[in-house]
Amino acid sequence: MIFQISSERMAQKMKQVNHLLAIVAFDGVKAVGFKIGYESDFEEFFSWIGGIDPAYRRKGIGSK
Repeated sequence: MIFQISSERMAQKMKQVNHLLAIVAFDGVKAVGFKIGYESDFEEFFSWIGGIDPAYRRKGIGSK
């Protein structure tokens, strides 16, 4: 499991922000990592939440 937050809470937060950016890492068709962030003001980006499937950690996915 890579999500440590409920999907309802994530959806609620995503509806409240401007310029949402979601990046998902895949191994074939399986999602193995993600990073979500949004614009917090005109010149600032807030890196909100992210995670990597435990089986895929320590492989450089998050830093790519």
